[in-house]
Amino acid sequence: MNNPTPVTASAGETELHVWTTSDKRPPLAAIEDDIVRLLRELSAARLDVEDSERSGNQAQKRLLVGIADALDSMQRAIRQVELKQKEGVLFEPVVKTCVSNFRTATKQLTRLLTEHQVTEFRAGATFDPHQHRVLETRRDSSLADGAVVETTLPGYRWKGEILRPAQVIVVESSADDGADEVPQSAPA
Repeated sequence: MNNPTPVTASAGETELHVWTTSDKRPPLAAIEDDIVRLLRELSAARLDVEDSERSGNQAQKRLLVGIADALDSMQRAIRQVELKQKEGVLFEPVVKTCVSNFRTATKQLTRLLTEHQVTEFRAGATFDPHQHRVLETRRDSSLADGAVVETTLPGYRWKGEILRPAQVIVVESSADDGADEVPQSAPA
């Protein structure tokens, strides 16, 4: 009886058994061993790819947040100069040139974020802890507790998740029910 003989072939780090006889089939146990080993290696490779993608996504997120922060800083600088100009402050030509360059750079950064599917969002009417970071609270009896009064910095979304929450100013409960007051003792 002619028994099949395995020949080991190497493909990278994976060893496969190639059975060399044409008239006999290899033992089922040997084939099962090869399949199990290949499945383990495939699973390990898949986990390596997922880890690499997660690391890559985290690095890309940090880069995109950095771009968004730079964009916001430039926009704030432009607004400050524009406010001062409205107040009658005169600037040297070099400042006007810088503002012009900042405007060009903000357009480029905005386009870059758009190309990477990053979208800006403003705060909604009510505070949402998943989308907002409270920068300040204000008392206002004419508005409901948790109402967003102002968005001081826009938020950004990327791939359906919050890349950076919007910074907001919200209304703090203005009801004065005395619950926080410490009782005073009567004089003796």
